[in-house]
Amino acid sequence: MFYLHKAKQSEKESLRMGAAGSIVVLLNETTFYFLDTVNCKSKVEQESISLLRLINETIRREGPTALYRGFSSTFFGSIFYGFFYFHFYPFMKSTFHDFFA
Repeated sequence: MFYLHKAKQSEKESLRMGAAGSIVVLLNETTFYFLDTVNCKSKVEQESISLLRLINETIRREGPTALYRGFSSTFFGSIFYGFFYFHFYPFMKSTFHDFFA
């Protein structure tokens, strides 16, 4: 996180975009991770269950931490993915624009 803070203050646009992209992807993954977990559980269930009922049953059976189980790999992956995607985007955009123009 220290490097993200330093990148936000950098004069290089690509580093600032990488830091911003990393933060946004991390916020997105953090916000919607429990829905991905519930979605995977719904595909395993044989009967049709509403979203709220499945969330309540998961919390009742496995506890509230079950909704974010395995989040650590998503946490680190989203930081790296967001940074590299948005860091290389300006470079790839200009390269392909010049190549195909």
